[in-house]
Amino acid sequence: GTLPPGLALSPGGEIAGVPSESGDFIFTLTVTDSTVSVPATASAEFTIRIAPSPLSFGPPSLPDAIIETPYEQRFTISGDAAYYL
Repeated sequence: GTLPPGLALSPGGEIAGVPSESGDFIFTLTVTDSTVSVPATASAEFTIRIAPSPLSFGPPSLPDAIIETPYEQRFTISGDAAYYL
C-alpha cells in the first residue's frame, strides 16, 4: 500500500504533510543497514488512520423573520461531508 495522499516519508524517516483523504491506509516500510559488510534489511507493515475533518454548519445564527414576509436562509456545511453522507 501507500501513504495517504498528502503525506510523505522523508529520507530521515519522518512522515509529514497534510492528509487530503480520510480512511485507513496500510503501508510497508523497509529499511536497509548498508554500513555492515552484508547489508541487513527489515520490513514492517503499518496502518495509519486519518479521521475525517469535523463538520461545521453555517451560519452560526439565523436572521430574524418578519411576519407575512418571505423568508429564506441557506445553510452551508464544511468539513469532510462526503464521509458522513
